[in-house]
Amino acid sequence: MSSCTQLLRVATSLSLALAVAITAAGCASRTHRSAAAGASMGVPPDGTVTVQHTFVPSSAGQAASAPLGGKCWTTSIAVPHKNVYRCLAGNKILDPCFTTNTTRVLACYVDPWTAPTFLTLTAALPPTGTTLPDNRPWAIQLSNGQRCVAITGTVQVVGNIALTYACASGAAAGLVSSPDKLRSAFYRADATAPLEQVVVTDTWIG
Repeated sequence: MSSCTQLLRVATSLSLALAVAITAAGCASRTHRSAAAGASMGVPPDGTVTVQHTFVPSSAGQAASAPLGGKCWTTSIAVPHKNVYRCLAGNKILDPCFTTNTTRVLACYVDPWTAPTFLTLTAALPPTGTTLPDNRPWAIQLSNGQRCVAITGTVQVVGNIALTYACASGAAAGLVSSPDKLRSAFYRADATAPLEQVVVTDTWIG
């Protein structure tokens, strides 16, 4: 017999108002258990869903930008979607690079929050790939205020946890694999700091 049912039966020996109040309190504590767990990781109780943003590249500022020539050789690692590329300008890798409304010009970003670098292609684009199965977010924002971007090279591994996102000042993070609407990540402030689990408030998909 559930605790809620037992409390309802007590109503025969208590005033109706008191019994209803006790029953509601007991049931509510279980209803909001997920929200309380989120609060313990640094978000308000009503922040029960990680907000997902879909990134839309912009051509704004393209005409005023300094010309940069280069070529692309494969699908992006940071944003593993069809028609998003990993490119090279001189000895600098640009990833991800998005097609624009101008032929042979791509918009390349270091993260979803800064203006792009525009790349004029010096060779044809490679055959396009397809979205990879994991479809991981390109970038995440944590409840401690850190914004982190998917790493396209070597990553830190702590125990069996891969920290696949680079954050500011040498910090790193790794998403917890979970179907929950409120996602979390392991965060490490620097190479000597312990891991801590924090809430992911926002994600960006390319």
